[in-house]
Amino acid sequence: MKPAPPVIKTDPTGSPPCMSVDGRFALSDTLAYGAYQACHELGCRIPAEVSILGFDDHPISALLDPPLTAVSWNTPGAAMAAVELLVRRIDQSPAPGPEPIAPRLQVRGSTAPVS
Repeated sequence: MKPAPPVIKTDPTGSPPCMSVDGRFALSDTLAYGAYQACHELGCRIPAEVSILGFDDHPISALLDPPLTAVSWNTPGAAMAAVELLVRRIDQSPAPGPEPIAPRLQVRGSTAPVS
């Protein structure tokens, strides 16, 4: 069996792809872990050459090197609000308007300051 070709390739000048972007936003922390691995394999330094930002703030994210900056939101609160809304609709009770659930940015070491 042949190994799969790399998903991320260097450009014709030989520069690693991290040099062509300032940062990556992953749709989950788990996907950000893959970006960390790709950066490691390509020799891209986090955050000196590329910033990485995750979403969901998994507890493991704080243990990475450097620790992953992530967007966190109140998952239990969102689930409870969804259940309450569903129960009101099933009971045909008037439902109040949706309450916004504010995300929170957990800044750690994987993002560089904006210059």
